[in-house]
Amino acid sequence: MGKTHTCEPSATMKPLEELTDADMHEMRDLNIGEGMFNRILTSCMKFAFSGGWSVQKRDAKYGIVWETKPSENSNKKAMRFTAKVPKCNTGSLEAILVDDEYFKDDPKVSYMYKYDKLLQQNRVEKLIAGNVAVQSSHYGAPVMFVAPRHMVSYVTLGALLTPAQQKELGIRPTGLSDQPADAQRTDNLMAFTQCCIDYTGNAVELKKGSERGHVYNYSLLGQEEPDGSMTVTMTLDMDPAGKLPAKVLDMTNSEQLKKMELIVELLKAAGPQPHLCSVYKNTRNFPFRNPSKCEGEGKGD
Repeated sequence: MGKTHTCEPSATMKPLEELTDADMHEMRDLNIGEGMFNRILTSCMKFAFSGGWSVQKRDAKYGIVWETKPSENSNKKAMRFTAKVPKCNTGSLEAILVDDEYFKDDPKVSYMYKYDKLLQQNRVEKLIAGNVAVQSSHYGAPVMFVAPRHMVSYVTLGALLTPAQQKELGIRPTGLSDQPADAQRTDNLMAFTQCCIDYTGNAVELKKGSERGHVYNYSLLGQEEPDGSMTVTMTLDMDPAGKLPAKVLDMTNSEQLKKMELIVELLKAAGPQPHLCSVYKNTRNFPFRNPSKCEGEGKGD
C-alpha cells in the first residue's frame, strides 16, 4: 500500500523547468542557493542580536525578559523576549514549530494554535524552496470592532544550525548571556530557528473584512546551553497598520508576552526531543524537515 492522502503536502515546489523569470528573480532576491544562508535568515538573526534594546518588563514566573526599541520600519516598537528554559533542546523547539509536516493548518492539531491565541488561519501559499515559503496568516483582534489583520511573509520554515554556522551568523558567542567562554567552546551545541520577513511579491488576496498588516522581521530562536537548558529568543518588528487606539496596541503587545509564556510552557512539557530537521543548507531542494513514516506506508498491498 502506498502513502495515504494525509501524507500529501497542501503546497508543493515548482519543478525547476517550470520556473518563470519572476520566480527566478524572487529566489535571487532571497539569496536562495547563494552563499551560506538565505536573506530571511541573515536579516532575522542580525536583527535579533542588534543593539539598542531597553528592558520593558521582567516576568519572574516564566523568567522572561521583555525588551523594546523603536522600529526602523514604522512608528511602532520592536520587541524581543528572552527566556532560559531548563531541560530541553533544539529538538524540543522543532517539535512545536515544524509539527505541521504537510501544511494542513489544522487548529485541532497544529501546535501554533496552542501558543498563538489570536491566530485564525496560517496557510502556506507556495513553496519557493524546500524550506522557504510564502505564508499567509490571519489574526483576530484582541477587542471587538477592530478589523482582523492579514500578514503575508517570506518564511524560513526551519533552520537547524551547527556551532560553526551560528558563529558565521554572529549568534555565538551568545550575545544575550554574556558568556565569554562561548568563543572557546568545542562542544556541539545546536541552535534552531523559524523566521520570516515581510512579503514583497505579487499581491495575495486578503481575507474579506481584514486589513493588511506587516511583519518586517520575526524569529523564534532556540540555542542549546552547556547545562542542558535552552535560551529561547522571540524577536519581532511588526505593524498591524490602520488607525488603532493606543490601548489596542498595548493589548496586542501583551498578547506577544502571553505567546512567549505559552511557548515556554510547551517546551518544558516537551522536554528533550530528537531532531526532526537536518542541519541547514542554503539550497533550493533542502527539505523542510525529515519525512516521517506515513500512515499505511510499508504495510502489505
